[in-house]
Amino acid sequence: MLGLAGVGVFVACAVLTLALVLPAWLASLLVGVGLFVAAGMAVLTGRFALRRVWPLVPRWAMDSVRADIETIRKGVHR
Repeated sequence: MLGLAGVGVFVACAVLTLALVLPAWLASLLVGVGLFVAAGMAVLTGRFALRRVWPLVPRWAMDSVRADIETIRKGVHR
């Protein structure tokens, strides 16, 4: 929670710094747009990273379960 509060303080600092040379509304608009752009880039980066490892299926576990089922079927048919 303290980290999140710290990020909020840095965002406020960025707005106040820009407000020294721009109108306050424009400064806050620019910082907000910048934050949305950064968030969008983070989402796209995460999405591409997930696509590289997709599907998230433990193959070894599935193979083990299939082998167990086959062993049980052979034991039942005896």
